[in-house]
Amino acid sequence: MSWFLGLLCLLALSVPGSADTLIYQGREFEVGLTSVGGLNYLEAGSLLDGLGWYTTDLKENRIGLCHEDQCVPVDLDNPQQAMVRNGELFLAVPFFESVLQSKIGRDASSGKLILLANSQDSTTVARQFPDLTLPQVNGGADLNTLDFLRGRRAIVFCFASW
Repeated sequence: MSWFLGLLCLLALSVPGSADTLIYQGREFEVGLTSVGGLNYLEAGSLLDGLGWYTTDLKENRIGLCHEDQCVPVDLDNPQQAMVRNGELFLAVPFFESVLQSKIGRDASSGKLILLANSQDSTTVARQFPDLTLPQVNGGADLNTLDFLRGRRAIVFCFASW
């Protein structure tokens, strides 16, 4: 009886896969999307083909996700990274986002998945501003430095009147 309850729990956590359209750099392609235990997975075959990635076998139940000359190891025993279902490889969405250093979202108007631009190219990525020391505007003897703002968000507004 306990094996039957275990099977029912497994079935309840698993939602059948569906096909979705993924948009990346103006190109659209179909990808399989499934959810298991509250974690979303993308079917790797069409996803990797559409993005120009491929897989290679590594030892001990591991594969490599490769693009050009870079490969990222994937542990097939770790459901936070990937799973194999019916011989098909599925990649966990958060793991794949971390590999690409991008985010996958859903367009509200079309309902299509969108792979956003590499977050390293985004202007919203925090960069460390060099330390800066300036005199006070009111002519006071103290100097203002940016060092006291380290670890906090800051906007530096610069103006030149030449």
